[in-house]
Amino acid sequence: MRGQGLIVRPSGGGGGGLTAIVNDEVIDGVGGWIDVGRTPNLPTTTDQNTADSKLGSKLYSVKIGTDRQLIATSTTTNAPATLSGDTIEKIYNGTYTTWSQVPGYAGSAGSETIIPLTLPSDAGMWTTFVNGVKSQTGSTTFTGTGNPNSIQVQQNDPTAIPALPEAQRKNAIVPFPRGRFKVVESGFYTVAKDGGDQTNPYNGTRTYTGGKKRLAADVAGIKLLDPSATASTTGNAAAPYGTNFAYNGVFRKSDLNSTTPWQPGSTLNWVQALFFNPGGPAPFVDTEAGRALIAAAGITPDYQVYDETNSPQID
Repeated sequence: MRGQGLIVRPSGGGGGGLTAIVNDEVIDGVGGWIDVGRTPNLPTTTDQNTADSKLGSKLYSVKIGTDRQLIATSTTTNAPATLSGDTIEKIYNGTYTTWSQVPGYAGSAGSETIIPLTLPSDAGMWTTFVNGVKSQTGSTTFTGTGNPNSIQVQQNDPTAIPALPEAQRKNAIVPFPRGRFKVVESGFYTVAKDGGDQTNPYNGTRTYTGGKKRLAADVAGIKLLDPSATASTTGNAAAPYGTNFAYNGVFRKSDLNSTTPWQPGSTLNWVQALFFNPGGPAPFVDTEAGRALIAAAGITPDYQVYDETNSPQID
């Protein structure tokens, strides 16, 4: 906000989306700035009770679409073309640390060390990954940790693999959403790069020769394994790793009944206009134009609203 101090965005859909709005209470006139939090996960009972206590309102969730998390590698990689759910589990828990241990591996880099990239524990995509692997393999204990060669990176970062040294880059893997890949591929996002060396992504520590510049992000250094897969992998440990997840917007239940119009002359508040309007015209995300915008981002439109008990609502 103009005139306000810098606030560092939390790291993910857990810390950055759901937790942020749950804790956005007004204290001494400060707070109440967040209208919608984005998360792949529906609020828990604890989230709802905390929101009710701090915000004076429980939360509604609106799913606008379904995406799929896959595995990303460097475009030049020692990884095989497909990694099963079982293999991903064993790489991340440290059972497999070199490519030769992966069943069926026929490449020439069997002795090289696999570098599994992990995400912050409060990142929505990390929760999606851990739950996706558990759903696919049937594991009840998988945590995504245990491999001594793992490196933590930010979720959805297309520079996470290209920024690694070459020896690690060609052996790195990371969970990555297909929708984010497609949006980055379109040039929608930007990254900070050295003005004197525009191939170098900014990592917060590099000394620059030509000044830091923001340029369109790209996916030139990474690729997705099994990018066109769509089928459910639940209970199929031998299938290529992949898990579907929702894009949910979370908002205060009290905002649904606000009498403040979203635009001058409108009879709808912002929730009714954009997300949920029971008994009235379709909200934007459930219109033809809204669905087209969602589809253009590589996400399958899939509209559903859930109340504070996570029960589906019909508009």
